[in-house]
Amino acid sequence: MTFLKPADSYRPIAAGLSLFAQTEASVIAILRQQQVIANPKSATLLQVGDVVGLIGEAAHVAKARRLLAPEPLPASDGQE
Repeated sequence: MTFLKPADSYRPIAAGLSLFAQTEASVIAILRQQQVIANPKSATLLQVGDVVGLIGEAAHVAKARRLLAPEPLPASDGQE
C-alpha cells in the first residue's frame, strides 16, 4: 500500500471510479483533517491536504502518484 498527499495544483478528481479509470489504482482510504475515510465512495472528491491510501500494481500506483502528486515525495514507509 502507498500513501501520498496530492499536490496543491492538482485538479479535483473522484477518489473511486475516476482515479481508477485513469490509473487502475484503487483508493482504499483518505485521511482528511485527522479523520479517516475508509473505502471512500467513488464520487468522493479528493481535496488538497488529503493523504490518500492506494493499492494496485506498482505501475498503476506510480501512475496515480504522477497524476495526484507530480512533485517527488519521500516514500511513506519504504514500500511501494
